[in-house]
Amino acid sequence: VLVDANPLLVRDAFDLLSQLSRPSRVVGGEIVRAPAGAAPWHLDLSRSAIDLAHSGSFPRNTEMEALLTFTSSAEENYNQPDRHTISVREHHSFVELPPAGYEPREQDPRVGYFHVVFRDFSRPYDREPMRYWISRWRLVKKDPNAALSEPVKPIVFYLDPAIPEPMRSAIRRGALWWNRAFEQAGFKDALRVEDLPAGANPLDFRYPTIQWTNRSARGWSVGQSQVDPRTGEILHSVVQLDSHRMRTLNNYWESLVPGGGAAQEEALDAFSALDNLDPQVSDRQVMLNRIALLACHEVGHALGLEHNFVASTFGRGSVMDYYAPRIRIRPDGSADLSDAYMQGTGSYDRFAIEWGYSEGKPGATPAAEKARLDAIVRRANAKGIVWGNYRDPRWNAYDDGPDPVTWLKDVLPVRDALVAHYGPQFLRPGEPVSMLASRFPLIYMFHQYALAAAVNVIGSAEIPLSLTGDGLQPVIPWPNGSQKEALDLALKALAPSELEIPSRLWKQLAPDGNLGPDPERFTSSAGYLFSPEDGARRVAEIVVGGLLDPERMERLAVLSQQVPGALSPEDAVSTMVRSAFSVPEQTPAGRDLAGVVQTEIAERLMILSVNPAATPEVQAAALAGVHQAQDAARGRMAQDPILARLNHEISLFLRDPKQNTPKLKPSGAPPGPPV
Repeated sequence: VLVDANPLLVRDAFDLLSQLSRPSRVVGGEIVRAPAGAAPWHLDLSRSAIDLAHSGSFPRNTEMEALLTFTSSAEENYNQPDRHTISVREHHSFVELPPAGYEPREQDPRVGYFHVVFRDFSRPYDREPMRYWISRWRLVKKDPNAALSEPVKPIVFYLDPAIPEPMRSAIRRGALWWNRAFEQAGFKDALRVEDLPAGANPLDFRYPTIQWTNRSARGWSVGQSQVDPRTGEILHSVVQLDSHRMRTLNNYWESLVPGGGAAQEEALDAFSALDNLDPQVSDRQVMLNRIALLACHEVGHALGLEHNFVASTFGRGSVMDYYAPRIRIRPDGSADLSDAYMQGTGSYDRFAIEWGYSEGKPGATPAAEKARLDAIVRRANAKGIVWGNYRDPRWNAYDDGPDPVTWLKDVLPVRDALVAHYGPQFLRPGEPVSMLASRFPLIYMFHQYALAAAVNVIGSAEIPLSLTGDGLQPVIPWPNGSQKEALDLALKALAPSELEIPSRLWKQLAPDGNLGPDPERFTSSAGYLFSPEDGARRVAEIVVGGLLDPERMERLAVLSQQVPGALSPEDAVSTMVRSAFSVPEQTPAGRDLAGVVQTEIAERLMILSVNPAATPEVQAAALAGVHQAQDAARGRMAQDPILARLNHEISLFLRDPKQNTPKLKPSGAPPGPPV
């Protein structure tokens, strides 16, 4: 029987037409759908077809990819060659159902696994119908009674033949670190890494692969899986790594390690709190350590694990966190980079794999199995090994300390030393001088993640993931003293002396050559000359923008009511305005940098005071801050034209807020993550 399958496959199965007609955009942190366009889009079947090169039939699955072309009479800019058309691929997987025998595992909210969710209407009326089953591979012991047993069928990942050496060996090494975690779950050699057989197709479900992409710009590495939606069983995974990550990391190396000689000895004294730049460890080895860690991280996702961005608070507790590189100093003053990147799985990883993959005693009752799994979580939590709530102030990427405030105190002097020592001695012989400006954001913004993490504790409370009866306090307000210290440290980073770039360094920040723009550098508001105000504006975006978030300000209001001595929104706003406006700067450069911060504060306060997402009490605190800023500006505007302009802007806003709400000037900073 010949069946025409085109109507099943050559169609907009993903409903992309609705996105083209009403695109989604992120506005103020919320996803907003645009109104319907004047000219609708249509699927042009005459220019759509099955792409046989990306399709195939295999023993366990059939993969079909459709190339779809959409057309419109209007011109839309989606970065396509023809503004009236756009072609995309939609992929269909038809997968053989796995055999019976897999036992789903109910999600425990204290352990971070991806999951499938469904409503179970067979549950009693006094139980929630929502069910969550974790995503994991089917792993069964050969000897169910042995404490440590090989699996009946191990998890095997196949290396893409395109991965070059020495990255290939590093990726293999990082992926196999998971075997130590599986040993805690009772499995020996649970995971294997092999070369993809000659002629094998990565679309074939029999070959979960670690793939390599040559990428010309930054992008995310991923570890993704296809699961049985009925049970959560992982059937196939793809780990995607890319070549550009190594180049990004090399830029870090080049911006931290001088070319040699006396300049190197001088700069090494600045690395008092960095991570792992050991002159006896080559840059290649540091890069390989990083790619091994990245491979382990993405394979962790392919095993079912989510991120754990609180793990940095208990000593590099998980490869599922993102870490800043760690640099230490030896007694002889040389920089020790041997521990720049975590190597091996952490305490949380081993606990999570034990909870997710370990087997109970044969014949155990559901109640006994539930108690066994609960005991695993309690033992880990008692040792401080936890998974974090996404909203917890400890949930931060690219940090590396017991808490965000301590981490910022460690990072600030390092960042200052890096800026002070940065210069042409960091360029290789014959390298374009413009590379100094391309790497400069890594130095100038070295503290960006620490600043964001510290701001995150202001108006915050720890909210550990807990269950009834486990003895945990569900809401623990962050200590008042630590919140105030975080505010002081963040505002200190906005001082002109902290934002200033040494004149001898500024003269070395050459523009791009004639080979095209570099996305890794600041897009300067001064064109081919670097504007120090752009750098200052980026720091102000992080601190002021983070602090004046409507929800954060409302949390300050709530905490000031519930916790004696806590910061209020008025306290935070007044402290920020006073810090920025109280002391006049003596030099033109200092006044300009101070003006950037003063403008950022005043404009964001104006925006917050009329933000419909803010509560009336937060709007009131912001408006009081606007008046405080205007009073401070009026006192010195005769000597400072920036303050005169700011006073004029505030006056216009107060006269008609709706018509004169400021529009923030972007800093032109390059993108932050992924690092």
